[in-house]
Amino acid sequence: MTVLGGIDRRLLQNVDWPLLGAMGGLVVLSATTLASLHIGRAGGNVAFRQLAWFALGLCALVEGNRALQAGRPADAEAWFRRATAPGASPDVARGAFLGLGDVRLSQGDIAGAIESYQQALAGGTPGDTISQRAQEKLNALGKAGP
Repeated sequence: MTVLGGIDRRLLQNVDWPLLGAMGGLVVLSATTLASLHIGRAGGNVAFRQLAWFALGLCALVEGNRALQAGRPADAEAWFRRATAPGASPDVARGAFLGLGDVRLSQGDIAGAIESYQQALAGGTPGDTISQRAQEKLNALGKAGP
């Protein structure tokens, strides 16, 4: 079993990832609806609950990136904060901290950007994609990693 942020990758093999990005808000609404219907049920399927929480975080991360690319840092920040909520997949949360660093940087908050990029490094393995990107951003700001 291969696990991504606590989720068995076999559960994700049939996800249409380009569609997920293209449908953004609808996917967030669908994931939220699924989560509210099934996560609260006693004795619900644990794998389904994990997948629903993962999907909620991933959708928030996708929407945060879309908002940032569209030049809406305040909207992006709100989405990235949702992606770092308790129970979020560690990898999704690390990606969101990378996005929060970009938001802070766009706002001229260098110290805040550095803090967010360092949070994106936490819990990663040297050389993983998120760690590499966070380290590159820290290096560009003249700061070494932790």
